[in-house]
Order: sequence, then structure tokens, then C-alpha cells
Amino acid sequence: MQIQQLIKICQESKLITDSNDIDFIFVNYDSNDESLPIDQQIAAALTWAYEQDALDDFYLEHLETLVDMGHIDAVVDCSIQLMGYETYYSLYRLESKNKYYYKVEASGLNHEVWDCQGFYEVDDKTSKKDIIAYFEGDCEEVFTNYGEFSYSQLIKEGHRISFER
Repeated sequence: MQIQQLIKICQESKLITDSNDIDFIFVNYDSNDESLPIDQQIAAALTWAYEQDALDDFYLEHLETLVDMGHIDAVVDCSIQLMGYETYYSLYRLESKNKYYYKVEASGLNHEVWDCQGFYEVDDKTSKKDIIAYFEGDCEEVFTNYGEFSYSQLIKEGHRISFER
């Protein structure tokens, strides 16, 4: 998501409503001119954060809302079916000027098996890391309960893991 699109979404959705929100989310931003209209303050703060690769707190605070509103789609989804229960993990990618922020969101009965607090990865846009492959590997680790069960045996017993990009 480019900065102009992020500003528009933030203003239309009222993700930031006043200068206190700006101070709370962008802790290191000290250039807020409260004499400006709030929309200009928001645009300035978001632009600063985008340029400084400092959108971490904003994304952590508002990821769920951005996803629910359809502004961000998962890069890859993982579905795990074990003993009749389904667990889902989704990998999202957000961006700033030079960074990608990857966040995993989980749902389902056993979603707490994987601690999804914070970012999964924050990486330079120029990095050659295959974050999707890492994510899929981590999902497979969850599927096998971190090596406690054999992948092939679980599949043979009718349990499933699948990925959708």
C-alpha cells in the first residue's frame, strides 16, 4: 500500500481521530503542528512514518481493521485440519518506504499454538529472503506439533494442511 492510499484510508476510516492518536502511535514524531486541520496532521504524520520506516505501531494497532475493511489481503493462507478441528493462519504484508512488515493472524480452536504477537518479520524491500517459504515451513511445524508427529503419518491418518496464495 502506497502512502497516498494509506493516508486516504486512514482519513476516511477515522483510524486516527486527533493529535493524541498521533502522539500515541508515532512516539518519535515530534513535528506535529496542532494548528493545522487534523487531516493535514494525519497526512504529515503518516508521510513522516512512511519515509522513516516507522509504521510498526500503526500497523500493529490497525491491521485487523485494515483487513476487515478489505484494504489488505493475505499473501498466503494456511489451513490446518487436525482431529476434526480447523486452524487458520494468514500472512499479511504491509510496507513503508524501505521495509516490508509481515504479520501473521490466526484463528480457530488451536490458533494459540503459534504465538502471533508482534510482527512475523520486518525486512528490507531489497532482501532476497523467501518469507512465504519460511511461513509455510512454520505452518508445517505447527501441523506436526513442532516435530512431535510425523508429517507423512498425519497425512496418512486424514489430517490436512493446505496453503492458498
